[in-house]
Amino acid sequence: MIVNLLLTRVCNLKCSYCRIVRDYKSKPEEYPSIGYYHTHIKDYKYWLSLVKFLSDFNDDVFFLLYGGEPTLYPEFDTLVKEMYKLKVPFSVITNGTKQDKIFELIDYLPGLTASVDLGSIGGDREKKTMLGLEMLRKAKEIRPTLDNVAEVVLDSQNYKNLPKLVEIAKQYNFRISLTIIENPLNEYYDFAEPSNKNLLLKQDQLDEIYDMIQDIKKTEPEILLTPEAIETVIKSGNNGILKCNPHNLYSLTFDADGKLRTCLRIRGIEVPSIDMDYYINNDDLNGFIDNYIKAMSKDMDKLCEGCSWTCMFMPKSNFVGDFI
Repeated sequence: MIVNLLLTRVCNLKCSYCRIVRDYKSKPEEYPSIGYYHTHIKDYKYWLSLVKFLSDFNDDVFFLLYGGEPTLYPEFDTLVKEMYKLKVPFSVITNGTKQDKIFELIDYLPGLTASVDLGSIGGDREKKTMLGLEMLRKAKEIRPTLDNVAEVVLDSQNYKNLPKLVEIAKQYNFRISLTIIENPLNEYYDFAEPSNKNLLLKQDQLDEIYDMIQDIKKTEPEILLTPEAIETVIKSGNNGILKCNPHNLYSLTFDADGKLRTCLRIRGIEVPSIDMDYYINNDDLNGFIDNYIKAMSKDMDKLCEGCSWTCMFMPKSNFVGDFI
């Protein structure tokens, strides 16, 4: 099971496809404004207690420290060091702008993920691509056993650069996790939805990506994380037919206020009403699971309409880092 912890909604970049750090025009009325998340952050003790709680629940759990930009979380250093002491597998997904902080903590990081969007697309996305690749290269030199991953968002403007990135991945010894933007999704999505419809991939472009993936799998079978995820989406066309099953508990996401989200992409309506403090303080795993499934099952068709994200494949990512 993968658990995403959105430590903060603060970010120092404004990437064109991302709405997680800002309010947006179609935001549902029931969603709090971004200002709410800036003033309702959890201290590291809360996150640590949640990590312990979920680790007891599942001994095969992997944590991703997300944002916003997680290195901007006020107690980031302390949380990383304390999670390291617990010996739980985790990675930090960062835009690479705070490399000094990353390298100060490199001995405490079993995994490091850079948000990389490929070349020559301009603006903050190009900036973080250059910084992220350089960070992955340096990190691997310092910690050869580090689980290095490039998290890549493919769209109509950058997808042709994927083979070039594979060559860089071979040289720098990191793996690639792919996400594609092929649907405008719906108003409940506030993570990685394109405001610019020109970014949306068309079916012929998706077919090109599919062929690229087949070639990569033949020549470099270890580089792509869960290629079957993107293959499944492409085979479905632009229809958003993937459906989550809450009973599987393959992925959980917690927002900056500590509340459970429907998933990494959607805040949802019912699920954030679950008070994790109660379950943690009462060590009530069964109650948490029961109420999570009930909440997830309600209004899923409405919330998840058009979804073709591939969170259900994420637990297959095969963490390969270690602890020193």
